[in-house]
Amino acid sequence: MHDDAAGLHDALVQAALAGETVARDRLMTLVRPMVRAMVFARLSPMPHQHHDADDLVQESCLGLSQGLDSLQVPTIAALRSYASTIVSRRVADFLRKQARQDRQLPAAAETAPESHLLWVNLLADSLTPGTQAQNREDVMRIANALIGLKPRYREVITLALVDQLPMIEIAARLELSRPAASMLFLRALRTLRREVTGSSKGPNDARSESDRKRSAGDAG
Repeated sequence: MHDDAAGLHDALVQAALAGETVARDRLMTLVRPMVRAMVFARLSPMPHQHHDADDLVQESCLGLSQGLDSLQVPTIAALRSYASTIVSRRVADFLRKQARQDRQLPAAAETAPESHLLWVNLLADSLTPGTQAQNREDVMRIANALIGLKPRYREVITLALVDQLPMIEIAARLELSRPAASMLFLRALRTLRREVTGSSKGPNDARSESDRKRSAGDAG
């Protein structure tokens, strides 16, 4: 398996696990943007949380580095899954600590524009070209829409599009059957698409509708 965007590939993971210091250092450098995207997709930090988010990225990378040798399958897919687990735990711990300290966030109306810009800048730098929008304006629309999704939708979108986990693993994380997880993802994706484009239909839906019309015309 190959991750063209980040320059990551299974051979690099294998070399790192084999004890090659150069390979290990390069691997950790290349996975940092991926970890950053995972953190910010879950946290969508307000401007005053920027340092907290950076700390979470650092802690997650450290945990990933320390646990790298425990990776049972030396592939990018396995590494993504492991990183996703670590980030999820770190962010959950942070949010629990924040709740205990009863720290109140500023009013959304005052901070939303700045927080969206912060999130957009970081996510645009972190996502791979395969999942990154074509330009900053597109990224802005997607970020705004993601922030507005209900938590369950945002969680499944994050696991599928940011963490890039297979649906069977997403189902296990969400404690759902695979069909239920797939349906949840489709509903979340349609909601996200509707918020971004004004339509819940994707390119494949449009082609299918066109094909149906063409078939109906031929039959007539």
